[in-house]
Amino acid sequence: MFVWTIILCSYLVYRKKRPQLHEKSKYKMPLGKFMCWVCMAFFVFVLVLLTLEDDTREALMVTPLWFVLLGAGWLFAGKKRLAK
Repeated sequence: MFVWTIILCSYLVYRKKRPQLHEKSKYKMPLGKFMCWVCMAFFVFVLVLLTLEDDTREALMVTPLWFVLLGAGWLFAGKKRLAK
């Protein structure tokens, strides 16, 4: 859901910063901005549902730590590549 939320947010920023490109686009999202917000509200609803069970609640609480570890690994790997 994190990735899809980023995609939806990117679409909203694209619509705001480059409306002329959106008007020229052949592939437009049906109901555009409204559907982005509907989808994100649905994601929030799903996250709330996931907090109702113990095992999924634990997974949700560990997720921020997982993102921190991924970021640290990415920084470490990036510095290693730059050193070469």
